[in-house]
Amino acid sequence: MNIKVENFNHQFNDLMVVNSAKISFDKASNNITENEIKLINYLVKNNHWSPLSHPHIDIRFKCSPADLYLMMRDKYLMAGITFNSRDDDTYCITISLWSLLKLSDMIIGIDLHKLLSEKTPHCLKAFCVYNNQNSTKIKSFLFLDSSPTQDVFSFKITAPITVARQLVKHSVGIAYNEVSGRYVEFKDIYLHLLNGFREKHPVKKQGSIDNCINPKNLAEKRVKNIKSSFELYNEMLANNICPEQARGILPLDLMTSWIWTGKKKYFDRVLSLRLPSDAQKETRLVAEKINLLMERKDGK
Repeated sequence: MNIKVENFNHQFNDLMVVNSAKISFDKASNNITENEIKLINYLVKNNHWSPLSHPHIDIRFKCSPADLYLMMRDKYLMAGITFNSRDDDTYCITISLWSLLKLSDMIIGIDLHKLLSEKTPHCLKAFCVYNNQNSTKIKSFLFLDSSPTQDVFSFKITAPITVARQLVKHSVGIAYNEVSGRYVEFKDIYLHLLNGFREKHPVKKQGSIDNCINPKNLAEKRVKNIKSSFELYNEMLANNICPEQARGILPLDLMTSWIWTGKKKYFDRVLSLRLPSDAQKETRLVAEKINLLMERKDGK
């Protein structure tokens, strides 16, 4: 299996929440049925907010400085908000669905509820049923309008676990959900294919050079070791050992998939660190594919 980066259809709706959650099972839905509604209810009831942090929308509002300060004191609310512009007491922000739900509970008025009932009715209903927090009320908030955000990117990425662990360190402003070995039974088809080993860099403590080597038939020994790992893994599952422990003996060269969502400026930082030549080759390949998709959306 090779490294892939695909556009993940970014929509401010219930279906994006469902599919951001279903990546854990390596599955997706095409529409909302009773099963999807049950999943949304489960997520909200049990405070699994990360799938609700993928959909984003732009809103404009007016607010007094004192009430804005109350908003900014809520770190969980602010985690999903980026301020785009300000004109006196009028603000334009990009906000995640989870933060918008929290904000709708803080303000006095129903304008945000109307927006949410139109765009994400099932998430709103679940939030109204299961939200037990007593939010600080903001009296001066005046909702003006909303628009689809043009500055948020969502990708589905498939890459080795080692690469995923490097990349998901970039957590500021970026939502992330990944295939889980607790739910998905891994197969050897998920293995990262290698054309050969790169030689260690002669000077740098980390890094490599593009000199393909295979001393002492280590490539063949790698394949043999991986085969043994999968045989033991399957034997453990066959003997009713839980997947969350059985997966521990599998190699880090397994492929994983995850959904990654964030504003352009946050992905620009990822690219600034992962595109240079001293980045790991596989990680750089992911960054190159992300950069290409971002340039296509920007019309470059």
